[in-house]
Amino acid sequence: MHTVTQHPIAGRQWLPDDAIKPANIPGRQAKLLLFGRVLPLTARSITLTFLLFGGIWTISAGLLERQLNLPEGLSYLTHIAAGAGLLLITAAMLYLLIRRFTRNDSSSHELIIRAFHASPNGIAVVRDQDRRILSVNQRFAAMTGYAVASIVGHSDSDLKLWEHSSERLDLIRQIRSNGAVQGLEVTLRRQDGSLLTGSISAHRILFEGDSCTIIFLEDITLLKQAARKVEELTRYDAITGLPNHKLLSDRLAQLLAISSREEQALSVLKLVLGRCPGAISARGGDDCDELLRSVADRLQDVLRETDTLAVLQKGEFGILLPKSGSERDILPVITKLLDAINEPFSLHDAEFQLNAHIGIAIFPGDGRSGEVLLQHAHLAQLQAQSKSIAGESGFKFYAEEMNQAVREQMQIESSILRGLRAGEFFACYQPLFSQDGKKLVGMEALARWQHPTLGLVGPDKFIPVAEANGAIVQLGDRMLELALQNCKQWREQGYPHLTVAVNVSTRQLKDRQFAERVARQLQMVGLPPDALCCELTESLLMEHSNENTEQIFRLKELGVKLAIDDFGTGYSSLTYLKHLPVDRIKIDRSFVNELDSNPDDRAIVVAIIAMARSLHLKVTAEGVETPSQHQLLQELGCDTMQGYYFGKPMQREAFELFLLNGAQLLAGEPSDPQPEQIGQELTPPAAMPVPQEEDDRSLQTVADITLHIEPLRPADRLNTALERFQTDKRLQVLPVVDQHRVAGVLNRSEFIEEQIVGRIGYAFHINHSKKVRDLMQPVPLVIESDASIEEAAQALHGNFGTMRLENICVARRGVYRGILDVRTLVEAITALNLKLAKGANPLTGLPGNESIQRETTRRLESGMPFDIAYIDIDHFKPYNDFYGFERGDMVIQVVGDILKFHADELLQGKQARNFCGHIGGDDFIIITGPGYAAALSRQVIAEFDARLPLLHGSSDYAKGCYTSFNRKGELETFSLLSLSVAVISTGQLQISSYAQLASMASEVKKTAKKVRGSSVAVKDSYEAPRVVLGTLPAEA
Repeated sequence: MHTVTQHPIAGRQWLPDDAIKPANIPGRQAKLLLFGRVLPLTARSITLTFLLFGGIWTISAGLLERQLNLPEGLSYLTHIAAGAGLLLITAAMLYLLIRRFTRNDSSSHELIIRAFHASPNGIAVVRDQDRRILSVNQRFAAMTGYAVASIVGHSDSDLKLWEHSSERLDLIRQIRSNGAVQGLEVTLRRQDGSLLTGSISAHRILFEGDSCTIIFLEDITLLKQAARKVEELTRYDAITGLPNHKLLSDRLAQLLAISSREEQALSVLKLVLGRCPGAISARGGDDCDELLRSVADRLQDVLRETDTLAVLQKGEFGILLPKSGSERDILPVITKLLDAINEPFSLHDAEFQLNAHIGIAIFPGDGRSGEVLLQHAHLAQLQAQSKSIAGESGFKFYAEEMNQAVREQMQIESSILRGLRAGEFFACYQPLFSQDGKKLVGMEALARWQHPTLGLVGPDKFIPVAEANGAIVQLGDRMLELALQNCKQWREQGYPHLTVAVNVSTRQLKDRQFAERVARQLQMVGLPPDALCCELTESLLMEHSNENTEQIFRLKELGVKLAIDDFGTGYSSLTYLKHLPVDRIKIDRSFVNELDSNPDDRAIVVAIIAMARSLHLKVTAEGVETPSQHQLLQELGCDTMQGYYFGKPMQREAFELFLLNGAQLLAGEPSDPQPEQIGQELTPPAAMPVPQEEDDRSLQTVADITLHIEPLRPADRLNTALERFQTDKRLQVLPVVDQHRVAGVLNRSEFIEEQIVGRIGYAFHINHSKKVRDLMQPVPLVIESDASIEEAAQALHGNFGTMRLENICVARRGVYRGILDVRTLVEAITALNLKLAKGANPLTGLPGNESIQRETTRRLESGMPFDIAYIDIDHFKPYNDFYGFERGDMVIQVVGDILKFHADELLQGKQARNFCGHIGGDDFIIITGPGYAAALSRQVIAEFDARLPLLHGSSDYAKGCYTSFNRKGELETFSLLSLSVAVISTGQLQISSYAQLASMASEVKKTAKKVRGSSVAVKDSYEAPRVVLGTLPAEA
């Protein structure tokens, strides 16, 4: 079946019923063609047309009737009038009917027009035949940047709307085949040339008799931009803009596929920066971010375009090096990367030094999957970090042994507690011998673990794990119990003066009952306290807290001997030596290993022994393995020694056999040598002359410690240098001088071993064609002869592990004067440090711990009452971590300045009754006459609180807190700095010792610390302490 429709121009056309339906397009009305004129198809036009044609018909009918001579009685005019009346009535009825039926259509049409133009999407009608645009709405015009009049009547090709012609063809093809398109993403070009990303939905329609396409255009430009931003956030680092871990993993998977297919190597690197400098951390996160961007830029400049640099997390970078599998390929890149990091960074007119550690894993040898390679690079990086000296950069290639070590470490962590319960830990004993090596002085108990699957596990593997998970407390108690029991047993078997030393960790000392447990164990076993020596580990010296100090003093009160283990390896050992009441220091084995061959080690040992003598301490050398080491230590005056030369650590049965085989036991500790013996013992071999004691007091400048050695010239032959070294065995270095200026040095060991013997490895040989200039090395440092000893020490600070100290030259205004006598310099520096240790604290200028104890003891012995205030800076550790060590030192100095000012101001005329000192770290002390310490503490707190805006910065001070990562890596909000003061008035209290006073102060300080902010708690009776500044919380 077919229907007929009227086309205003083409006339009638026949369409099947299932063909495209005509579309009601807004803005378009049906038209009426009348005598060549187009009229709108409305009620009015239809009625007028009806009247026109009806009038013509009526008149024509009247004339026709007249001509046909119809019956008279009715004239033709009457017929015309009657017809006209009927016509008018009919026209009126037609008009009203049409108006009624077209009114709803008009309203719908107007509604469609409004919806057409109000649509949020662009709408266009395009004729399929010639692609001309017949109609658009305002939104379409606005989206494309054209006026409506500029669009209608033109084709999309005329307007050049399509950015990609393939998208236009795809739209046409889908419309022809499916009759509709849904969600086709296209890119259009606006009139101004900018691009528009849109989504098109389209349908075929019949419009004014033509096949057309109605297009709905949605602008998704912002949506696409947001999607790209989300993509960047998920695949790129927000700070540096580099790929992140996810994108690195994707690229690594692609490169692995390529490398595997083409049988090429691929290197995976993990680079981790050292800690962000404290000065930058104090300024805030923005400066750290800026520094990271600078680091990323430098690393990017070093790498090739084919390499990948990504950010794994803040301060950690991943690097992919395609087609790099040998050390020859990788080492130049590593060198460039580390050089880029080591070069100082400029930020806000200041320079900062960074370091980095790199781990390298290579495909396919170190792993065939991305996950494994990244894990192995991480293990290598950790190894590089653990092996490097603090502040230095380094790198490490992965080795399978690292993975084995990790598996072993995990096995140790999971079974250490079970091993303690099962009794798998036992004690070995290493003998301690007198100076002459003939008499047994004591023994050291060393923990060992007989693991059921790993076998015998050394302490270097399980002690760090035990300290980390807290098992060190149980292990320490077990070792103490075994050591005391065996010592008692061997004393009863004929060795009544045998002593035993045990290692004590920081976690044990944090237990406030530790000293009581030691006393109880000694009492149960029946040993005197002086039979036990507690060796304080290096970790203890690095964390000097009130709890540790209290327990150390309580052990000392019991009569237990105290020693510092591994002395010299920690940067703070000398600082805390003056704070802790120790009896002995043990020289670390690292200084003993090359004692007979390394002048630097010998100089350090000489200085340690001299310092110990000045402080009335005993000295034990660890790791003595050769007769020459024993002989040299004996000559230097070391009191006792232990090491494989005297005896390895032995299990209980083996040590009993060792005793039965005739080890002589020295009754008690060796006596202190006489003054004249000390001079002989400290005299080194002739090759290393030492100035007399009276000369040490006059050492003022570098000129006083300069060795005047005749220099070489650059043009001299190597035979000349060889002859000088062979003739004078004391010479360790020969300076090379050109026109009175230092040009370089020849080091004895490197010249003979590397340049002569080392060239062929088995015979003496020298290259006569070479001159001194060919083999001389750069001078590491030239010091002015007029410089003071302190200035020389500052110049050498931090370089003891990185340069050969015997190569340092001395000049006067650039003119060569000699070689620095390093050993004498070390002795002079030690003497200065001793003066500081006995006198003022170098940071605050206040008296140190030794002076505080002496002053407190003097006052206690006098019997006169006094007040003593213990001041502690609250929240100092997180402050130090967040703002940096420089700001931390500034806080310490501020408190010191306040104390000095108020201590002098408080009781003028009674200065002898006031004393202030710096116990160490963030602990201070004030001693005043009775009744004055609380008032002075209030003034100190007021002055300190007034400086908080300077110490914290105005922003953090205004907030009253700051947010940072704690030492567990968790985000935490910290309070501002405050002072907790514990005041003890001795008038009504029976106090007999400094240790008792310190213990009581610790309890009072707990009360003060319960108060939020600065506080003062006073104890002047045996009642509970009372708070005189601040308010205790209700629950307290």
